[in-house]
Order: sequence, then C-alpha cells, then structure tokens
Amino acid sequence: MKLINQSRDVSKSFFNEILNYYFTIAVISIYFLNIISEYFFFIFTGPNFNDGYKIFNIIILQVFLFGLFHITSMGMWRKDKNFYILVSIFVTLIFNIFLNYILIPLYGLNGAAIATVLSFLILNIISFIFSFFIIKLNIEKNFILKFFPLGSIIIFFIYSGQFSYSNLILIFLNFTLVFLAFKKIIFKFYSDLYSKFI
Repeated sequence: MKLINQSRDVSKSFFNEILNYYFTIAVISIYFLNIISEYFFFIFTGPNFNDGYKIFNIIILQVFLFGLFHITSMGMWRKDKNFYILVSIFVTLIFNIFLNYILIPLYGLNGAAIATVLSFLILNIISFIFSFFIIKLNIEKNFILKFFPLGSIIIFFIYSGQFSYSNLILIFLNFTLVFLAFKKIIFKFYSDLYSKFI
C-alpha cells in the first residue's frame, strides 16, 4: 500500500511539473508563431494563399492541445486503460462532426479550424476526468492560480487583436510565465555560479 501511495505521489508530481513546463513552452511558441506566420506565408506562398496564416494561427492551438492530451491522458496509459482512450476519442469525434456541421456554414475554413480546436479541448477535458478517477490525478493550485490565468491572458491578447505583438505588457507577461516555470532552474544556475566565485 505504501509503494502504491508513493507511486501515485510521483505521478502527481511528475504530472504537474510536466504540465507547467509544457504549458509555458506552448504559450510562448504560440506567441512567436503568431508573430512570424504572416511573414512566412507572404514569403513562401503565392498571393492566393497569403491569408492562410489566419487559419494557421488557429490550427496551432490544436497542435498545442494534441500535445497536452499526452499529459492529461497520463492516468489512462499509465494503468493501461486503452478502453477509456477509445471512449475519449470516440466522444471527441462525435463533437467534432457536430461542431463542423454548425460552424462551417457560418465561418467556412475558419469554422473548420475552430471546430478542430474545440474538439481537442473537449478531448483533453474528458481524458483528464478519466485520469483523475483512475489514479486520482490533481492539478496543483500553483498551476490554477498562476500558470493558467497568465497563459490564458496572453492567448486572449494574441487572438483578440487588442495588443500588438511588440506591446511591452504582452512581452512582460511572457517573461513572467517563463520565470514562473523555470525559476528553480534559474535560481540553481545563479546559485552554482555564485558559489564558484565565493
């Protein structure tokens, strides 16, 4: 029983540490990809495809959520609960078909991209619920109170168009998120550096 509890504690600790790192790197990557995507499409595609960066900027959220799925589904693959993974994907497929049916007539290609992003968001919610019940996986307050709100604000600013990418507030928020995620590594680096000169 003690070994089982220790194993669960390790899983929870590993889950939250990976979640913090992944979320931070993903948000920063989304920020920079949104900056360069318009120039990339302008340089490497023809005039008919220059506006493709708008759809690309939406789809990169799906890529982030797909990577997140490998973290939120930890409980299922760790306990070899493949049936739950199948259920998660099947339910997500149904939602995806429904969302495409609703959004494509309204927004065209953008609607399809939004439907994909929302479907993967649903996939993560379902997989986390299963993981929670299988190995009692919890999200630490540190993520709920710091990482998630800060990352959500950054993503909101990026997609709302209210702030330019060079805005000092947005840059400051990105640096703050990086510092929160990697502060242990940063402090250890400077501590080791300081000890060499003492």
